[in-house]
Amino acid sequence: MAIKTGNRAFGNYTEPYIIAEIGANHNGDVNLAKKMIEIAKEKGADCVEFQLRDWVLVLNPNTRIFLLEKLLKEILNMTK
Repeated sequence: MAIKTGNRAFGNYTEPYIIAEIGANHNGDVNLAKKMIEIAKEKGADCVEFQLRDWVLVLNPNTRIFLLEKLLKEILNMTK
């Protein structure tokens, strides 16, 4: 059974849908992102996926990941 969206079918025995992973490699540069989209299209990708990160937030020592890492270190130190 295939699911159809627009002119594209998805399901058993259909062509694969190719997603190009650009990630954060565009470094926030719109022109670079556009160029990467064009290259992905030339290489046969059906769409692209981007990721955006706020590095100030990611690297902030008060964010959840840093607090979890600190808690884990404290737990590991308690078991020594």
